[in-house]
Parts: sequence; C-alpha cells; structure tokens
Amino acid sequence: MSAAKYIFVTGGVTSSLGKGIISASLGKLLQARGFNVTIQKFDPYLNVDPGTLNPYEHGECYVTDDGAETDLDLGHYERFIETRMKKTNNFTTGRIYQSVLEKERRGDYLGKTVQVIPHVTNEIKQCILKAAEGVDVLIVEIGGTVGDIESLPFLEAIRQLRLQLDPRDTVFVHLTLLPFIRTAGEIKTKPTQHSVMKMREIGIQPDILVCRTEEPISRATRDKLAMFTNVRADSVMSLPDQDTIYKVPLVLQSEGLDDKVCELLNIWSREPKLDEWKRIVHTLENPKQRVSIGVVGKYVDLAESYKSLHEALIHGGIANNAAVDIVYVDAADVAAYEETASRNLQQVAQAHVPLEGAENARILAWRPSDGGKEHLAIVVGEIDPTEPVLIRLHSECFTGDLLGSLRCDCGVQLRGAIAQIAQHGSGVLLYLAQEGRAARNRPSRR
Repeated sequence: MSAAKYIFVTGGVTSSLGKGIISASLGKLLQARGFNVTIQKFDPYLNVDPGTLNPYEHGECYVTDDGAETDLDLGHYERFIETRMKKTNNFTTGRIYQSVLEKERRGDYLGKTVQVIPHVTNEIKQCILKAAEGVDVLIVEIGGTVGDIESLPFLEAIRQLRLQLDPRDTVFVHLTLLPFIRTAGEIKTKPTQHSVMKMREIGIQPDILVCRTEEPISRATRDKLAMFTNVRADSVMSLPDQDTIYKVPLVLQSEGLDDKVCELLNIWSREPKLDEWKRIVHTLENPKQRVSIGVVGKYVDLAESYKSLHEALIHGGIANNAAVDIVYVDAADVAAYEETASRNLQQVAQAHVPLEGAENARILAWRPSDGGKEHLAIVVGEIDPTEPVLIRLHSECFTGDLLGSLRCDCGVQLRGAIAQIAQHGSGVLLYLAQEGRAARNRPSRR
C-alpha cells in the first residue's frame, strides 16, 4: 500500500461505550490480516495531558516508552496490537490549543486572526497525517460523545480530511447504544437515530454502525436502523455485552466488520490469523485453576485507576492457565485496620514481592508486645509463629507476636510500604500500619 488508509471512530448516545476497545479490536483484526496498523486518540478536554488528572476523573494515566503521559486507552491499544505507542498517538484539546498559541506568539500565522477554523482544525489534521506516516492503516478515535461542544473541532477536522483525501481512503465507524427497555421488553433505536442525525448535521455520514446491546439485535432492527440512519443494513454491526474485552475482536469478526472496512477502503488481504487470540479466549473461558490477588491502592473505588495493573494480572493468569480474581483494598482502610479492609484481605490467596528467591508469602496480623494496636502485614519468608518477630522500620524496632496468618503460594508484585524483618531469614514486609499510619518506604534491593 502506497498511501495510508484512515478509520475514524466516533461515539454517540453516551460515554463509556468502549470506543477504545472497538478501535483496539479493529486494529487487531486488520493487523491479523497483515497490515501495519497504529491507533491515535484525541481527547476533548483542555488539560494538556492526563498527567495532572485525578484518576477518579479519567482513570489511570498511561505512560508510553517515550515518557508521554497519555489516556488509558493507549494501554488497550498496546495490549491488543502489541505496537508501542508514542507521544504522537494521543492529543488533547489543551495540547492542540497550546501548539496553536505558541505558533501565534512566534508569528507563524503572519498576523492573521487565529480561529478554530482553519487554524485549530488544520493543527488537528497535521497531527493525524503525521501519525499515519509509515503505516498502512491509522485508526483515529475521537473521544467524547457526539453532541458535546468540546469535540466539535475534532469532528470538523475529520470531516474536512475526508474531502481532502481520496474517498476510498477514509471510513467512519460510529459506536452507539441500543438500550433495552425491560418493562417494554424491546430494544429502542431512537437514541441511535438521533446520534447519527447529529453527525449528519455537522457533515459526517457514518459508513458503519457498531451497536452496543445487551443481546444480539434482530434482522428487523438492523433494517430499521439502516433506513433511518442512511447506513447499509450489512454495515450495521451488533456488539452484545461480553464477559471479557478479549472476546470483542472475535465478535466483531463474526459480524464482518473487518471485511466491510477492507471493502470500503478498497484493500484486500488474507483472512485474519487469530489462532493465538482464540487460544487466549479459550484459556479465559476454561481456566485450570483460580487465584485471588489483593491490590492495595489509594484510588480503588474506580478500578480503571489501575487498569494496566488489572490487565497485567489477567495476562499473568492466562499465561498460567488460571482465572484471576482481583480484590481491591483501600490503603487508607488498611492503615487504620478497619473491619472492611480486614475482611477484604482475608479473601486474598496470593501475594508476591520483588525479592529474588521468595517462595511463599503470607498475610498476617501483628500486635506489639506492649499491647498496642493490631496491624496487618504481607510478608515473605519463613517465620516461626511461636516466637516473637522483630520488625525493623526505619531506625525503630518493634517486637510482637503473630496472631495468625494466611499462607500464600504465588502471585503478583504489589507496591506498598517496605520494612525488613530481621529474624528467621530475609523476609520483607509489604505493608505495615503503625498506629494508623502507613509506612511508605521504597522497596529495598538485594
């Protein structure tokens, strides 16, 4: 292929439908056909990058190899297409405007009035064209929801880009929601109709609809959507809810999404080779064992705050033919040894620390000899529960007795406070709460 092809993914009706997963899944299908694929994400917020965002606002901040602080969707891109993302794969409104204003201050615009059209939209188009250099297919995910004022410059930019490129070089994929009204017992298409209507108002006609649903949609529903959205019936794809995101590429392939995209882009290739991906899904559906892993963190009320860690644990389970149950524990609760944290920690069966030669680990309760407050700890190393345990934290030493422990066999690396257990070998304490305060030392190195 001499020139890059462009796939623009937009979303309507509501946020959090999974545009990132759709983009990553489509990228996987095209990559499995032999194409060189990369993915780019535009976020419509004014922050220059997600590095200063509270994880509760936008999930984790994903850091790429070149040091860029980016949206968590770039983690999905890397995990699905196994291509390293860079700073050029993620732009925010803030970063686009920052670049435009810097050019204005330098005089690059030669005194012209700087406006959203054409200056901001031109900046967006330049970012897209640059990201497409050296690849066969560039998938561009437009963050936000159609109808939001924040995303309008990005939608206008891709509208213009379609006119500037060969008509066979671009495809618009619109992800939408078909809500199921349980009291009526039927799927409603009206929100999707209005979403596409909003797209057409700004000059974009979707080529493909991907419809999120609770259940597969009927032929009659497809035909109705095709009629009211001006999309061919064979371009209306059904994406029912899945129990794991790793099934999505296979579901979309069964719907013919990759075939339709290749047809519209006038590119032809072999059938996708997905044997390894199917093996992964089979392992997820048929694990030989099940393990529980505890993750102690500050932002555990939103699981996406630790999305990469979460997926890394799932991947570790796949490699070991194991299903992984992840228990999130609030670090503040552990520090205070509240009843909730204690109950959550008792569910954990595995823990691992960054120490060579660590063969087992335990979650244990510890109380100082002077009768002070009981604490929780995750330790590695054989400890005699009948003898006092000397725990060294900073320059202080505390002697206490084990109140009981839960033996662990293996697991994952957790970040937490580190102390040294100076008796019965080289154990390591991952989390120690002393009088309600969490110790926060860096892990020691051997």
